[in-house]
Amino acid sequence: MISIPNSYISVLINFIVQTYHYDATSLCVVFNENFPFTLHQTEADNYVAIRSLYRPTLNETKNIPFDQLDVLSKFEGKLVESIEYTHCESFIAFEEEIMIFVGSFMKSVLHSKWRSLKNRFLFVYTEGRFDENSAEFDQPFFQDLTNILLIEISKNGTVFDLKTTKFVGSRKNHPEELVFLDRYYGETNTFEFSNNLYPDKVRDLQGRELISAVFPYEPFAILRNATEKNHFIDVKDGNEDPSKSHLYDGTDAQILFQLCRLYNCTIQVDTSEEEEWGFVYENYTADGVLGLVFNRKADIGMMAMYMWMEVYWHLDMSYPFSRDGVRCLVPVPKRLTSWLLPFEPFQVTLWLGLSGCLFLEFLALMFTRKLGKEDIEEHSWKSSMEFSFISTLKLLISQGTSYIIKSTSLRIIMFSCYIIDIIITSVYSGGLASILTIPAFGEPPDTKERLVKQNFIWGATSYAWIASLANTKDEVMLKIKDLFRIYTVKELVEKSLAGEIGVALERLTWGHFAFYKFIDQEIVDKMKLMTEDLYYAYVVAFTPRPWALLEKFNLCILLIQSSGISKHWEWKVVNDHLDEKLQRQIEDSAWANFGDGGAVQLGLTNFAGIIVLWIAGIIFSVLVFAVEIISNRKLKPNENLTI
Repeated sequence: MISIPNSYISVLINFIVQTYHYDATSLCVVFNENFPFTLHQTEADNYVAIRSLYRPTLNETKNIPFDQLDVLSKFEGKLVESIEYTHCESFIAFEEEIMIFVGSFMKSVLHSKWRSLKNRFLFVYTEGRFDENSAEFDQPFFQDLTNILLIEISKNGTVFDLKTTKFVGSRKNHPEELVFLDRYYGETNTFEFSNNLYPDKVRDLQGRELISAVFPYEPFAILRNATEKNHFIDVKDGNEDPSKSHLYDGTDAQILFQLCRLYNCTIQVDTSEEEEWGFVYENYTADGVLGLVFNRKADIGMMAMYMWMEVYWHLDMSYPFSRDGVRCLVPVPKRLTSWLLPFEPFQVTLWLGLSGCLFLEFLALMFTRKLGKEDIEEHSWKSSMEFSFISTLKLLISQGTSYIIKSTSLRIIMFSCYIIDIIITSVYSGGLASILTIPAFGEPPDTKERLVKQNFIWGATSYAWIASLANTKDEVMLKIKDLFRIYTVKELVEKSLAGEIGVALERLTWGHFAFYKFIDQEIVDKMKLMTEDLYYAYVVAFTPRPWALLEKFNLCILLIQSSGISKHWEWKVVNDHLDEKLQRQIEDSAWANFGDGGAVQLGLTNFAGIIVLWIAGIIFSVLVFAVEIISNRKLKPNENLTI
């Protein structure tokens, strides 16, 4: 590089860098051998790190992944490296390198994880190099970025016209158009007007359109037939048709309304994508609302979008402006048909106590009959055991015995056992009656643990519902993510009505709910809300990289959050556009007691357990009866068997 310290252009560039680029992390210069200059830095406070990008000598690119080198030129790769590792925020380019840099920058910035909100650009070229009305300037770089300064050198090399892009005003009026800022005279080292060379164009956008990518998702985004209030043009498929207008409202839309009140912009909506949120993929393609933003067809996407890191690598992210939770509407608990109904009146410990009591009765009757002295006839141990076993069971069910009892002691023991059994059977009958008339319900999958325990499937129409769980390490959350399924709207309706799945919905910051339009009164009546969030996340907006309004948008978010007005907005939007009764019913269903309906009429399901026990007893009796017939025929084959 040849140093020409007295060159007019060198003096001018040094002045601009020291005045407007001093706060940059580093400055990247795409040097041109026809424009040699030396950057003088004498003030320590205004020191700027310099990185040279002399394009013709680029032979290798370090630190850039191979999968990116496949789609990047050597210069683009070097530019990515400069942004990623040197943190270049300001850039200078000359002559024919300008358009090469412009095309490379918009591509390279997508491949760099590091990003800046204060990029500044300085382009130097000779008079006649560019036709300002040509298509060379008709590209997103000049249309969507603000801090662009162009220096046009006159043919005599002493006068320099300083220009910038218009940016403000309607997009139809060519925001890429160059406008005159000032004139610098090299011989006298003076400016004609001493204007700000990097004016704040965002302060007054003069009606510039701000396109929001949306789809109907209430209350975040509400799209209805156009009215005089909140009447916004739909630029679907890139066609601005005033006849295609919507009432656009919503909790997220309120932030855009406030932004445009502050900075004088015009909101338009783009509803051309039907893939809901969509996603940005590793091959640098995208669909859905995120696709509109990624392809710069829209300026912003803010439809209950969480802090998705996979998307953040490709788009810019605003400050969070709310905290939402993901829950499910799950089937109401089903009434149980218990096959163990005969055993439910008593707890396990009481059944054990009853078994012990019957065993003591058995022993008392057996020893009293065997060892009693009042009976004339002597009884064997076998007959005493048979007597005590049969008598114990008969007394339990209040049945008399066929045995003739002459012993007074045995009669007293049997009477005592009968009194005890009467008390036990009375208590059992009361417990059984209460169980039969008051229905029992199963355990609904209304917590994370129950959902996982029951392996209960939950679903929605988009991967976006679990995108926040992509990097989770928690075992419960991993299982919840595995239980998620993507269904069509028709499948969700059918399966939710059948009680087969849970349907995802969102709980907003101030207690209201966002859910699919197909969730109506019929579905809500058959489902209940989970009592806790599956997970929560912070809501942000995604914008193209880079986006000139992001810094102002973040400032607007801070002002809104500090004022607390977002709570008022949420309540107002819900009150104006949503079914408040349905909202309250969903909220109340989380803690509704579905078993508190009082006594009900008995049905066949109430006796399922008893019927099963009765059938088992009949089968067992028939088998015993058959065994008795067979055994008796074998013992007495020549005698008639009388039963």
